[in-house]
Amino acid sequence: MKGQEGLLTITEVMQLLQMGRAEVNKLVHDGQLNAFKVGGSYLRFKRSQVLDVKRRNAAEKTIQDIKGQSNIMEDVRDFLATNNFYFVSAACLALLLYFTLR
Repeated sequence: MKGQEGLLTITEVMQLLQMGRAEVNKLVHDGQLNAFKVGGSYLRFKRSQVLDVKRRNAAEKTIQDIKGQSNIMEDVRDFLATNNFYFVSAACLALLLYFTLR
């Protein structure tokens, strides 16, 4: 990257955060990332702030992954609870077939 010491272009920020231009613009609009105008219309970003946003996004993704795993367990419990009747019915049919065809 060209601006490794201080300021980054929007293209470099997109590459660093692995986001599209619209997502970077949303971060600027939401106030999560400060943009500086250089020469009137060219946006630049502080490298340290972009790295902070990257760390924050990584932490949020980790939290979402952990929550997602617990949601899977809740989904399995809900599935078993709502389909309990069918499991019991299948077990009764299996036992009935076993004893009648034996």
